[in-house]
Amino acid sequence: MMIHGEKDVYIGPEIAQRFFAEAGEPKELWMVPGAKHNRCRELEPDEYGERVARFVTQYGPRRPVTQPSEPLKVTDRESTETHSIPTSARTNGATRATQLSSAARR
Repeated sequence: MMIHGEKDVYIGPEIAQRFFAEAGEPKELWMVPGAKHNRCRELEPDEYGERVARFVTQYGPRRPVTQPSEPLKVTDRESTETHSIPTSARTNGATRATQLSSAARR
């Protein structure tokens, strides 16, 4: 889903439309009339929330989050210490993002 202000002078609407044309499905483009850069939610807060909720409800992931079978090993950047994150602590996307960024630093 792309939401873009029609009056954005930093990233013009034509650029947003080109990005949208290259995006994979499912996709939806909402050009917000009168909105400048990063002001769509401010200008149309109710419609913004409704559109985002509808898109995520319709196209968001539906399979349950699965737990890895082994504890994740994380090495502190500033030491050589390795920490284990228990499987039970890894239940959401934020934790998964932390896992991925930690793995990338190794």
